[in-house]
Amino acid sequence: MHLQLLATTPVLSVFHDAKNDWLYLDWQGNLTLCLVQESCAAVAQCFRQKSYARVLNDNTSVTGLSPEVASWLATECLPRMKLSPIEYLAWTYPPTIDTQSWINIALYQIDGPVVVMFDDVESAYAWLREVKFRFPKMLAAQRSYPELSRKMCS
Repeated sequence: MHLQLLATTPVLSVFHDAKNDWLYLDWQGNLTLCLVQESCAAVAQCFRQKSYARVLNDNTSVTGLSPEVASWLATECLPRMKLSPIEYLAWTYPPTIDTQSWINIALYQIDGPVVVMFDDVESAYAWLREVKFRFPKMLAAQRSYPELSRKMCS
């Protein structure tokens, strides 16, 4: 991967993979609601600069996830992803079973984009690199997502 750092938070590093022209999200540590909301706002800021059709969401270094995070992802953040230009999301599972369960619960009801779960980054990378997709006509226009970029914690 040829990575350019775009943003960081205490639990997330956001990179642009220049070779593949996608976002690589590297999550680390124990994810609390406030930290995840702050990090998702940082990701939304990256989309204000450039549209990405593919995202590699790496959770292999996540050590914990609070139930409120799963609930917020399921009801607030992930449903808004269908408003973004993301078409394909390769998502690696965190190492612990309980954290994997919370992620599965959060992802259960989303209806777009295509999300495929992986146990390791290498498999996620290979799939995302090979997946074929077509760009919808709407991607030609630059969109902004203020509701995703505002900080949710005080």
